[in-house]
Amino acid sequence: MENGRPNIPIIRRLFEDIDLDKDNCISQSELRQLVGDIKFRNVPFDSDEVVNKLMEELDISGDQMINEEEFVTGVSKWLHVSKNQAPTPTSTEAPDETYQKKWEETDLLVDGKTVDRSLWAWMKAIMLLVAGIAILAVLAEPLIESVQSFSQSATLPSFFISFILVPLATNARGAISAITAARRKKPRTTSLTFSEIYGGVFMNNVLGLSVLLSLVYFRGLSWEFSAEVLIVLIVCAIMGVAATFSSTFPIWTSLVAYLLYPLSLILVYVLDDFFNWS
Repeated sequence: MENGRPNIPIIRRLFEDIDLDKDNCISQSELRQLVGDIKFRNVPFDSDEVVNKLMEELDISGDQMINEEEFVTGVSKWLHVSKNQAPTPTSTEAPDETYQKKWEETDLLVDGKTVDRSLWAWMKAIMLLVAGIAILAVLAEPLIESVQSFSQSATLPSFFISFILVPLATNARGAISAITAARRKKPRTTSLTFSEIYGGVFMNNVLGLSVLLSLVYFRGLSWEFSAEVLIVLIVCAIMGVAATFSSTFPIWTSLVAYLLYPLSLILVYVLDDFFNWS
C-alpha cells in the first residue's frame, strides 16, 4: 500500500515474477510453484486446495488462467479488504508504538540462530581477537608513517589527516551498513548493528591505544598524546554510561551523539594549542 492505495507497479512486477513462462498469464502450475516456495513453517496445508482457492478468487473470466489485469484487480481488492479489517489503534497508543509492535510480530517469524557457547567457540573467538591484535601491532607503525608522508606530500596538517580524513575513510563502510540495517526496523538487526558499533569502538580505541602505548614504551618515545587520550576516554565513558542504563533513546539523543565528534576535535585543539597540554 502507498498513501492508502495499492501500489500498482509493484503488483504488476509481482505478476511478472510469478509468470515464469512470460505468456502474460498465470497458470495453475505456476501458482502451485508459488505456493510451494512460500514457507508456512509447521502449519500443514493442502497445496491443491490453496491453488484452487487462489484461482477461484483471481480468475474472473473462468478460463483457468489469470491475466495481468485480473491479477491486479484481485490483489488490489485483497489489500483494500485487509486495510479495512486491520484493527485501529486506540487513542492512547502512539503510532510509533503500533509500528513497533508490528515489527516485533514480524520479527517473530524469522528463525533465530542458536548462539554457540561451546568451549571451542570461546577459544576461536579469543584466537581471532589475539590475531587481530597482532595484525594491528604489525601494521600500526607503517600506517603512521604513511599518514605522515601523505600529510607532508599534500601539505595538510597531520591533525586533519589523522582525526578527520582517515576516520572518515575507514568508517564509511560501517556507517553505510549500520544505516541500511537500521532501516529494516527489526530488533534483531538493530541489536546486531549496535553490537558491531560497540565492537568497532572497542577495537579502534582501547586496543589501538594499547598498541600505541606499547610502541611508545618499547621504542622509548616521548608521550605527547595526553589530550587525545583524555578526550577518547571521555567520549567512550559518555556513550558507555548512556548505553548501560538505557536500551531505547529518543531522536534528540542522536544529535548529541553527532556533536560529540566535532566537539572532541575542538577540545583536542584547545588543549593542544592554547593550554599546551600533551
